[in-house]
Amino acid sequence: MNGKDAFSAAAMMSLTAAVMIAQPWAFYVAAAFGTLVSNPEGMDDSATNWRSTDQNGVTTELNKLVEELEELKTQLKEDGKWEGGAFQSFSGVHGSFVESIGQLKNIRDETGNAVSSTADFMKIVSYIVLAIAGVMLAWGIFCFATRWHPVSAVTVYGMSAALGKAILAATKKIVASNWKKTAVLAGIMFLAVQYTQMTGQMFPTVDPIPSEMSVLNTGDPTSMRQPFTNDGLVYDEDTGQLRPDTNLQV
Repeated sequence: MNGKDAFSAAAMMSLTAAVMIAQPWAFYVAAAFGTLVSNPEGMDDSATNWRSTDQNGVTTELNKLVEELEELKTQLKEDGKWEGGAFQSFSGVHGSFVESIGQLKNIRDETGNAVSSTADFMKIVSYIVLAIAGVMLAWGIFCFATRWHPVSAVTVYGMSAALGKAILAATKKIVASNWKKTAVLAGIMFLAVQYTQMTGQMFPTVDPIPSEMSVLNTGDPTSMRQPFTNDGLVYDEDTGQLRPDTNLQV
């Protein structure tokens, strides 16, 4: 029986037992077990999606992104069209971004480990609550069988209260531990998502700054026109106004 089935069985068994025991503590335990129902095996699958392949995961996108960025940097360096400050600016941003990707990869791996750890914890909890629910069900059947005998009913009621106190204390500890574990995991996942978004904003588009030599390499002589060559005013016959002469010449 997997963790998900164990939780479901414990919830149903404890509810059935609560009806037969007919005491407030039993219904509280049944309600608490209902809040614990989860899917530890599904969490294990989720953990592999967080982790990279070198950490027993399935994520390859970050490694591929680093490889593609390195290829892009090499191409830009060998192309010859990016020179001076433009390439230096890109190189600096590239280095910072690659470093951030490495940190993001570590964060995702640690998040996957946290998810896996929580899944293991929930598997253990599922079998513990299943055992408690089994005890409750057996006691509920006993209570139901002795309820019709007045003397036995009084004795059983007192024993049930003592048993309920012990089970209730254990249940409170289990629920508290579960909520604490869940809160920590939620915080870790939130930080991972936030860092993912921050990393995506750390690589702005860097426009190349062409030099005179790189412009000549384009083969377009008009791109070498200097602004304000033969500048002056011309008469616009349509409007009757003087306008700047925008007819630039090489």
